Amino acid sequence: MRNEEPIFMPEVGRYYRTRSGSRAFVSSDVGINPFRENRIDLYPLFGFIENHHQVCSWSVDGRIQKGIDRPLDLVKEIPAPLPIKGWVAIAASAVSPISQTREEAIALLMDMESHGAVLAVIWIEALAGDGL
Repeated sequence: MRNEEPIFMPEVGRYYRTRSGSRAFVSSDVGINPFRENRIDLYPLFGFIENHHQVCSWSVDGRIQKGIDRPLDLVKEIPAPLPIKGWVAIAASAVSPISQTREEAIALLMDMESHGAVLAVIWIEALAGDGL
């Protein structure tokens, strides 16, 4: 399917939804090569797509291939995932909710698993939706 209309103008540091529904992040814009035109000039935006294990590049209008609708095109800006930070206490058969302090994590775990020993208390720092 051919469509010459620009989708929109993606920006570095923002999250987008692809045409196929995956989450994508635009991490850099290499700009225009001042010495000669090349493929990078056509696809200067670089970034990552969730569950896609290669770096992707897009044109300035968010297309993975100019003039053709493709599943990896960027079609809609989405909110950045919320950060998740805190302490988690782990026992053999339970894990505490994320807590502000180590002591709180241990106390919550003891409420859940009164007879279990605390195996570890770890600091978690991730983004919502990253598989925690």
